[in-house]
Amino acid sequence: MTLIMKRVFSLLLFVFLTMSVVAQQRMNFLGQPLGCSISTFKQRMVAKGFKYKGEVETNIHYFDGVFGGEDVSLGVFVTPKSKIVYSVGVGYTSFSDYSDSTLEYRKDRLVNSFIKKYGNYSHKSGNYIYWYFDYGYIAISYKFSDKLPLTIKYTDELGEKQSDREQESDY
Repeated sequence: MTLIMKRVFSLLLFVFLTMSVVAQQRMNFLGQPLGCSISTFKQRMVAKGFKYKGEVETNIHYFDGVFGGEDVSLGVFVTPKSKIVYSVGVGYTSFSDYSDSTLEYRKDRLVNSFIKKYGNYSHKSGNYIYWYFDYGYIAISYKFSDKLPLTIKYTDELGEKQSDREQESDY
């Protein structure tokens, strides 16, 4: 009887530990998990060669650097109170002077590279292509604006929910 109880207990312990590890998975950007403080994220991005530009808009910090061999501007979104990073927007600043056909080619290359890494996209709506995961999503937008015609957004679901809760608590 005790051997069976030990096995059942061991099995339950394994299941709960596995669930806790899976439940804590976070969206990553350049190998760095979102869900950390902006100061920690800032240190990590500067170490990767990005230049910190400051908090230009409330709760949005900006960086300039290189991503995938192209010049980009990062918009790092943080929660209003706890200043936890929950989303990173990547804007290809060097693409604003490209013709439509070149932009289309660049977008197709980017989408194909994401398909190789993450599998086929989950959803397509207008100029947006989404990959959904249990812990967040990635969205590529095409022709988002004239200044940033091609962008990628990495969003951590737990952080986004925390941001929503913090915004609601202000009212």
